[in-house]
Amino acid sequence: MDDNESFAVIVRTDTVNLPAIIVQPPVDPVLLGVLPHVGSSGGERILLSTLGLGLSMDSNLNLYYDQSSTTVSVCDSISLIDSSTVACITKKNMVVPKSALKLSFTHKSSTTGKTTTVTLSCATSTDCEYETSSAATPTVSGLSKTNSDKTLELTVTGFTFDSSYTISVLYGNLAANSTSIVSSSAVSGTFSSGLPPGAVQVSISFTKGDRVTYTAGRSETITLNSMANSPVTCSWAGGGNLEFT
Repeated sequence: MDDNESFAVIVRTDTVNLPAIIVQPPVDPVLLGVLPHVGSSGGERILLSTLGLGLSMDSNLNLYYDQSSTTVSVCDSISLIDSSTVACITKKNMVVPKSALKLSFTHKSSTTGKTTTVTLSCATSTDCEYETSSAATPTVSGLSKTNSDKTLELTVTGFTFDSSYTISVLYGNLAANSTSIVSSSAVSGTFSSGLPPGAVQVSISFTKGDRVTYTAGRSETITLNSMANSPVTCSWAGGGNLEFT
């Protein structure tokens, strides 16, 4: 159901006996809980179990916790998967103390036309508790470049994985074109166009079922190496043609 306040009923006019239609009051949106309760500070996918949101409700979704007199948003991205599930990918390299998370969104009533901000919290606060921990945060403990700096080979500590996981190797926001699990503690990612120069955070995501866990970012710098194809003599006034590889 797209809307928790209204719906359409198609009534057949033939001789088929229809059961009685009972119309209930609108379903009040409810936040039931979050999973997991402990995740990686490198990034984690949090799933929120809800009721009564409606599939058309996706405006200004925000998952946050209260800290003193301020609110701290935890999601790098957040989306409504279905009318009972919201998915949040937490921000990279963010430490979250044990806190009861709250979900807010903008709701426009289909019956009154009024727009309000709705804030949901769990009836039992522990059902919505989430925190990051070092024990739940994998790290990239080793990195080497091969294949003319197109392939990164990464050693991972603090996380147990195997071929049942889907992995992604990220060089900043650039994802490897192909990846492989080298061993129970190492992965590789190949970037077909090479790695752009500069300093970035290198990380890995591990996906299995509904769970997605990111390693803490590791700083890495690719230097720019180039040289002129041939000696060129140019005027100080400019106008020379230089080609670099």
